[in-house]
Amino acid sequence: MRCGNIRTGLLVLSVFVLAASSQPSRVAKEVFGDQQRLDSFLASQQVTAQRLHYRRNHTDPSSLDNYDKDNPVPVATAQAYIVQQLLQQPSSYPWDSVENCVPDYGVLLTFHNDKQDVRIALCFECDLLGVFDGNHPKQINSKEECYLIHTQLVAVAKAIFPNDSAIQGLK
Repeated sequence: MRCGNIRTGLLVLSVFVLAASSQPSRVAKEVFGDQQRLDSFLASQQVTAQRLHYRRNHTDPSSLDNYDKDNPVPVATAQAYIVQQLLQQPSSYPWDSVENCVPDYGVLLTFHNDKQDVRIALCFECDLLGVFDGNHPKQINSKEECYLIHTQLVAVAKAIFPNDSAIQGLK
């Protein structure tokens, strides 16, 4: 009887571990496109940020080619770490909701790495994020929602751009 309880317990534990381990792969696949890009994002030691300004005469706001970009500024290690921790957590995303907004990205974070740069564009109006590979202007993911971590991302943006009135005015 005791052996049966141990087997049942191990079976339940195995199912739990399998379910928990499938979530990070969901982040890798659905947010970052693949595990390699997520790993590059997490391994980045240098991060820069740029303000983005959408050129309204273009029809594709999901392409970074349609934005004017301010000069990059360095991101403090603490802020970069916060973003890395937030974006790798499955609990940061409302997986089954569908957002029909058109992004107007305002901030671009570039996570520099020897292997590959990963760029994260943030829209604070619709709470969408776009993931971009290196210098390619087309996003990898399909506008993942990030409203569950809006407050934390706004705090990071305010710390990076203390003199930007639009960023400081975000709620």
